Amino acid sequence: MLNTISNLFTKSNNLDFNQLNLVETTKHVHKLHPNKGKFIPQLAEYYLIKHFKKGDLILDPFLGSGTTVVQCKELGINTIGIDISSFHTLLTKSKITGYNSKLLENESRKLVKVLESKKKKQLYLFETTLKKKIRLYNSKYCTGKNVTLSPEDKKKIIKNFQKIQNRLLKKYKIKLNSNGESKYIHYWFNHSTLNELRLIKTEIEKIKNSDTKDLFKIVLSRTARSTRSAKHQSVASPRHPVLTPYFCKKHNKICSPPYTAFNKFTIYLTDSIKRVNSFNHLNTPSIHTLVTTDARTINYKKILKGKLLDGVFTSPPYVGQINYHKQHQYAYDLLGLKSNIEFEIGPLSRGRGAGARKRYITEISLALINFKPFLKPNAKVFLVANDRFNIYPQIFTQANYKILKTDYRNVSRRSEGDQSSYTETIFQITPIN
Repeated sequence: MLNTISNLFTKSNNLDFNQLNLVETTKHVHKLHPNKGKFIPQLAEYYLIKHFKKGDLILDPFLGSGTTVVQCKELGINTIGIDISSFHTLLTKSKITGYNSKLLENESRKLVKVLESKKKKQLYLFETTLKKKIRLYNSKYCTGKNVTLSPEDKKKIIKNFQKIQNRLLKKYKIKLNSNGESKYIHYWFNHSTLNELRLIKTEIEKIKNSDTKDLFKIVLSRTARSTRSAKHQSVASPRHPVLTPYFCKKHNKICSPPYTAFNKFTIYLTDSIKRVNSFNHLNTPSIHTLVTTDARTINYKKILKGKLLDGVFTSPPYVGQINYHKQHQYAYDLLGLKSNIEFEIGPLSRGRGAGARKRYITEISLALINFKPFLKPNAKVFLVANDRFNIYPQIFTQANYKILKTDYRNVSRRSEGDQSSYTETIFQITPIN
């Protein structure tokens, strides 16, 4: 498979990888949990195969969802992954751990059995009945994507259907609003959904094996993301919660927010175990170190213990594009993870103005300067960036690096459903002596 990727590149002579489908670009553990801003594994795979060998030591100072580390593990390359986000290090650990398949299956069956016993009959009757009513209503008034309805028609349809839902809420005694201690949880989850998520969390904490427990926490986080009261068309970046059925722009019909979480968790748990078992067959005994800390200030001398780096392959945060902590706020709240949001580099909340770009240049420069003394003389350093503001040449000058080569690739789609197109630049740089 690895040689096939190189051959595909040689034949097409570009790094777009448009010939690959979504199943290939989200293979095995790369789809364990959604994460904005990640590059496809084939991109890392291509450069790692071309420039590094088994047993080399590679640094990724901006770990993200762990794409580089996963591909290094597959190739037998040793890695150090750094990220300011405790969620990202937990996610990456869950991807690359070598699991006992029988233990995972046994713990999964036990957990699902417990969750089935804790289902509230009235709640599931409500949800089942509501779905039936929605299907009937859609078949009568909305027949699919090809039907054109005016805004007035949509408002009328929803207004009439909400009367049906209100009767069901009263009949089954369902409470919509949550009363969570976290503002985010209080805002984004139906009461019944949040209760089930917390019950799952309680049961996961009872698992003795720490690796299994961490993997199941990632499954819980994925479940929480999918059971937020968000519209289908904006699940990756929701703006406002919707607690009742709504007219869905994506499907052109009435859709409903989730009211339960157990069933979704069970589906994701099965999928996740399948994915980690698939990666188990590819995983190598290469050494990896994951650290939750700031790439600008980490003490590499303490981490490396006399070793030097054969190279770096990383993708720094894109200036003013993503709130890296806030995209997983549900996980921080539900799992009780420590947030280091104040140390985040280039978040969307800071914008893309001149001041934000100036600060970003300084912060990325500091990260590059920090690992420079620990590079071997012939080390190869690659940075993947969306350099829309042409600021990376300034970053390299400030950090005392020079550009050896630049490659470009068109990103026409992302696994998170963002259909916007842009150019990604892969810089190969080296320190100036």
